[in-house]
Amino acid sequence: MSTDQLPWQRFAALQLAQRHWQCLPEDIPVAEQSTFQAQLTRQMALELAICRHYPADNTVSQLAALVRKEQAGFMDTHGFTRGEQQDIAVHQAHVTSVMNRVARKAPPPDDQEVTAWYQANAARFCRPAQRKARHILLTCDNDEDRAPERAQIAAIVLAVTESPGCFADQALRFSHCPSAMEGGLLGWISPGLLYPELDSCLFSLEKGQLSAVVETVLGLHLLLCEDIRPAEALDEAVALEKSRAWLTEQARKRYQQQWLSSLLTLPATH
Repeated sequence: MSTDQLPWQRFAALQLAQRHWQCLPEDIPVAEQSTFQAQLTRQMALELAICRHYPADNTVSQLAALVRKEQAGFMDTHGFTRGEQQDIAVHQAHVTSVMNRVARKAPPPDDQEVTAWYQANAARFCRPAQRKARHILLTCDNDEDRAPERAQIAAIVLAVTESPGCFADQALRFSHCPSAMEGGLLGWISPGLLYPELDSCLFSLEKGQLSAVVETVLGLHLLLCEDIRPAEALDEAVALEKSRAWLTEQARKRYQQQWLSSLLTLPATH
């Protein structure tokens, strides 16, 4: 990177390279350097135009403090001095304060639009079916020979089968999962939160059913489905407010993009 660049320009180049290429600017493949340079040139031109034509507001100090906090590790890693970090934070806060003001000018969605969008997307506003689950995990010291753990979990399965109410006690005594201290209780689980093997197993169980032993890279698992909560639609008033918030955010993003597209046509000075 050129040493002639201002701190905020070096910061922008580093962030863009990391975000889209996961590397330093100089390590971007030659074939993609022109794409990188074009995106960077446009971004810096927009930020420069924003700061030149539009004053910051009284939110800048607070926003700059947030930037310093969120980006401190990144800026330290890339060798920015404390003074440079402050300059970058103030620049980023200036840009953000202006963009926030622009966003607030976007016309909000009206009630008819909100209702229509909600009705067309009602499936988004359903809580999925959930399982209340307990879990026992036996981690394996030797991944090639799990015979001792298989024997131990077989004994646990036998104990729980003979006395269904003892799962919590068995979890407390033998489980290596952090949930052991709560008798193996995982609470209400939505699809997709567990390892895929455990997820598919849990959601195939009936209420009160004990799973077969499931093996993963972590070890051997046993699941108990204590209860089932069916999928349920959100209250309509809540769903409408969420719809309004989503549509408002989309409208603001579109308004910002339209505003940015016109920004580069402004003269270099007032």
